[in-house]
Amino acid sequence: MCDRKGLASSRLRVIPFFCFIFLLAACGFRPLYQNTNTLAGGATSLQQVWVANIPDRSGLRLRNALMDRFYHNGRPANPSYLLEVKLAENHRDVIIEKDDTTTRRQIVLSAEYRLLDQNTRRVIDDGALRATSAYNILPSQYTTLVTEDEARGNAIRDLADKMTLRLATVLEK
Repeated sequence: MCDRKGLASSRLRVIPFFCFIFLLAACGFRPLYQNTNTLAGGATSLQQVWVANIPDRSGLRLRNALMDRFYHNGRPANPSYLLEVKLAENHRDVIIEKDDTTTRRQIVLSAEYRLLDQNTRRVIDDGALRATSAYNILPSQYTTLVTEDEARGNAIRDLADKMTLRLATVLEK
């Protein structure tokens, strides 16, 4: 008898879930990641975005990361949109020892972007995004440089993911 009550109560909990799913489908909800090989599902709209050159080495890495996410069938021949990005990199000491030496530091990447319509030059979306990553300062200078570069790469990937998701959302509206 106890098993039947438990089974009935579990069925009652499942019914509202399916009702919610059917309501979402009825209102036209469509997942952003639907049926594509890219990070964001707006593959057709993201493939129409030309990523302008971003100065400095970190800018080049960010541009390459964005292009990897936007173009899964090659670069657009006649893009509809232009993405301009200004990237700034700052370092913050996080852990400072009693002898005034730093043992942990953060890299903070800040990107201001503008998405423009290529034909009208009208701004479709603009904003600022930020990504941080930390690394240890080690006794070996080479090892510190390697860990700093890895932290920078992590922040660039995070920034590219955020920007891709934001632009895919804007372009899918």
